[in-house]
Amino acid sequence: MPEALPIPGYFSNSPFHLDTHASLRFSAAETMEMCVMVAGQPIALAKGYFSIQTHTRTSALLSCFGLKEYAPTSVDACQGQPVGTLESFSVMVSCEQDAFAFKQPPQGDDWNADEWPCVLYRVRYAFAFDPLSRLQRDNASTSSGMGSEASTTGYYYRQNDMQKLTIGQLKKLDIFTK
Repeated sequence: MPEALPIPGYFSNSPFHLDTHASLRFSAAETMEMCVMVAGQPIALAKGYFSIQTHTRTSALLSCFGLKEYAPTSVDACQGQPVGTLESFSVMVSCEQDAFAFKQPPQGDDWNADEWPCVLYRVRYAFAFDPLSRLQRDNASTSSGMGSEASTTGYYYRQNDMQKLTIGQLKKLDIFTK
């Protein structure tokens, strides 16, 4: 059984749109990074610290603090001087096991339907609210439709858990039937 939130880890809320997504990165040294990317460019970045208090085998309380916001000029912007701070917050996260399959954009025009590229995750992490909503709320240019309301559950997928398959392969596993 997977942990409530495996650390270290890199998590994305849009595993099927790698150029437009929100991500969370947690290190073994209890540091974290939050990033919102649109069209491959960072538009909101923050770096800080976290702690985890396990509640059950599949749920935990994630506390984020000391969060500093950085100018989104490049992916390496967290190396510069902070431009602001974010309020500390805590959020419940739970591990959900199932088959979570997503179509990916094809490369080129000539695709057989059964060869359509997909990604499959067996686990996702449901946050009681999207942690990136704290960062997005303070950045007017983040109106990317990625769930900026604090009451919206945030679903994230650990990138190390990704399997690349085709629709045909998913059908053989009785996962994708359409």
